[in-house]
Amino acid sequence: TVNDSQTYSVGDDDVVLLSGHSAEITLPGISSGRIIVIKDTSGEAATSGQAITISRQGTDTIDGANTSLSLGANYGAVMLIGDNSSSPKVWYSIAIV
Repeated sequence: TVNDSQTYSVGDDDVVLLSGHSAEITLPGISSGRIIVIKDTSGEAATSGQAITISRQGTDTIDGANTSLSLGANYGAVMLIGDNSSSPKVWYSIAIV
């Protein structure tokens, strides 16, 4: 569980992260087939300034972009699937809102 406004780096054994609003979550380096799910449990992520920020490592991308992903839906969730077979490596997102 990631608390409200907490900064957290995803660990090797993390699969599902239940997160409060305004959290900053950093993804690990990509390994193919790795799945990570991040879920807003606060119900406040859509409130202005309280989205959950999901950051990538180094040259990794999220859906091909060199930026962070913002989870801004109340009780929303996102599933990220790693693919290191391409260059740059990619986290593909599947929104579950």
